[in-house]
Amino acid sequence: DTFGLDILLDAKQKGYTTLQSTEVSGSDHFSFEHKEGWQTWIEKVKPTFVKALVRYNIGGNQLLNQQTNAGLKELSDYAHAHGYKFLIEPLVPATEFQLAFVGNNKGRYDRELRPSLTVRMIMEMQSAGIEPDVWKIEGKFTAEDYKKVVVQAQSGNRKNVGIVSLGRNETDEVVETWLKVGATVPGVIGFAVGRTVFLNALMKFQSGEYSKEKVVQEIAERFLHFYKVFTLG
Repeated sequence: DTFGLDILLDAKQKGYTTLQSTEVSGSDHFSFEHKEGWQTWIEKVKPTFVKALVRYNIGGNQLLNQQTNAGLKELSDYAHAHGYKFLIEPLVPATEFQLAFVGNNKGRYDRELRPSLTVRMIMEMQSAGIEPDVWKIEGKFTAEDYKKVVVQAQSGNRKNVGIVSLGRNETDEVVETWLKVGATVPGVIGFAVGRTVFLNALMKFQSGEYSKEKVVQEIAERFLHFYKVFTLG
């Protein structure tokens, strides 16, 4: 609401799909930015999606995980009771033990441990009554890992639940791999790549190297590039 409320309201008026964040940014567990008034914040825009970004590792602090699940269930219930879609973006940062187990190699953690932790995290949240329409997850390097995530996300009576891959400010090469692999798996319905698309252009605009027109052009071209990667391979 500090930087984006006017944009959200303008987009809503013009018929765009809108998504509204609710979390305290950068926190290691989920809590509402507007505390007891978080519902009022949502009703200012009445977005298509309400959204929460969380950091959640099933091997992490169990008390914080329980607090996160309680808040997410409240948000999930509210969204569906009031006609909103719900998107959750759960990041799965490594614990110290998990990182040590793979020799402090974050690449190995991403490939060897994070996929199964993601599936178990989804299961744990579902058991807590959290029912997103879309899971926005960190990308996977193999189709098999994506399939396992989709199977869990769509388990039970959840066949309409979708998966989108985020970018995590990774290199173009990594993001392209995630999108190409994900596009081959039914249930992976898209991507939500932010900083990889726009950060470089915005930094150059801030430094005076780029004009506004150049920023718009570069961001558009980079988004279309990743769109083609996902849709055309």
